[in-house]
Amino acid sequence: KGGRQTINLDNVRFIGSVDWRQNPQTFDAVQLNNHSLENLDLMYTYIGRVNRVGGNVSGLAPGAKDFQSNSHLFHGHYDACQYADLTGYIYLLDLENGAGNGASCATYGFSVAGDAPVNEQLKINYRGEFAWQTDYADNPASYSAPYLHLSADTKIKPVSFGVGYELLGSDNGVGFQTPLATLHAWNGWADVFLGTPGTGLQDMYVWG
Repeated sequence: KGGRQTINLDNVRFIGSVDWRQNPQTFDAVQLNNHSLENLDLMYTYIGRVNRVGGNVSGLAPGAKDFQSNSHLFHGHYDACQYADLTGYIYLLDLENGAGNGASCATYGFSVAGDAPVNEQLKINYRGEFAWQTDYADNPASYSAPYLHLSADTKIKPVSFGVGYELLGSDNGVGFQTPLATLHAWNGWADVFLGTPGTGLQDMYVWG
């Protein structure tokens, strides 16, 4: 698939179209998908431009403008068994706009997710994810930071509830970056943590 398109990968923590916004984030990209092996989905995407939610309008802050991009996304998903799906990814983001190349980063990660039955009436849904990120391309910073996300939830009719923990690490005063994420769905609802602080970010949450 080629042309201007939306891309939403996994839980949109790293790559998403920010559909909550009136003007979604789109990508000028070429995407190749392969489903020839049973239970295995492979994807490669080249991104030439990121059209962000603010658009390139007059007076917009440089850091909010569209990205010129020379980025590569590699993503694989394997339906391993009844209780677990495995995902691996490499996101090599070479991004530049009016604020420079500070959003460029290389992220290498994997996740496992599924559900584990406790008995006939109860099962626990779970997700575990780990990633490592470094500076990439012409990013002037030099850093290497981890990412960790653990969550579990269940449903006892009519109530659903769960708990989670997320860590975005930091190094040399630079926090783990997610410049192409659907951020408001995570720590950005009030636009406070749309960018990870230089000291990183820890988030423990519950819902019901």
